[in-house]
Amino acid sequence: MGIRFHINYTKESDMLGTAIFDVPPNAQVSGVCGNSHSTLTLTFYDAMFNLTLSFSRERGDDHVTTYRGTAARLSFEEVPAIFSDTLTPNKPREISNTTLNLFPTNARHSYKCSKVISVALTKNVSVAFYQVQVQPFDVQSGNFSQAEECVGDSKGGKDEILIVVVGVVLLVIAVGIAVAGVIGRRTQKSKYRPLENIAD
Repeated sequence: MGIRFHINYTKESDMLGTAIFDVPPNAQVSGVCGNSHSTLTLTFYDAMFNLTLSFSRERGDDHVTTYRGTAARLSFEEVPAIFSDTLTPNKPREISNTTLNLFPTNARHSYKCSKVISVALTKNVSVAFYQVQVQPFDVQSGNFSQAEECVGDSKGGKDEILIVVVGVVLLVIAVGIAVAGVIGRRTQKSKYRPLENIAD
């Protein structure tokens, strides 16, 4: 999974700057796995950056158990190597969002998506996830369970079947209207006789 941040900050010139950086592949990974709550923490850039994603498992009114990412917390320092010409070099910052709905999936499945998933954590911080496959619960032998693919990734999935069905129904309706129009015209023509026939 790839993770890229866009963070707005104030430069020495009082102008707005944007720091863009990826979570490196050698980030340290830690976390807690529970029955209904799990967390994943990525620590990187000499422990100056920490990203924690929180997941919850819930049972809905329809008795279907699902999980989703519910919160993200990022703590970091405005290191000049990333935050060029920052007004506050090496200042510690922390942002969080506890109202997320990331990677919603039925229990005992993994979530998979090759599209970019962009999320605004705050008005100044956004994060993009790409090439995602996650499963915070019910992992067996260290392997992902059957994947539920995000909308747009699945080939021949429910959405595509729905589009085909709607297309067929519209085609049948159009053919029905055309046939009714042709029959209606023939019926009207048979009711009227030409004027020369009436004169005879």
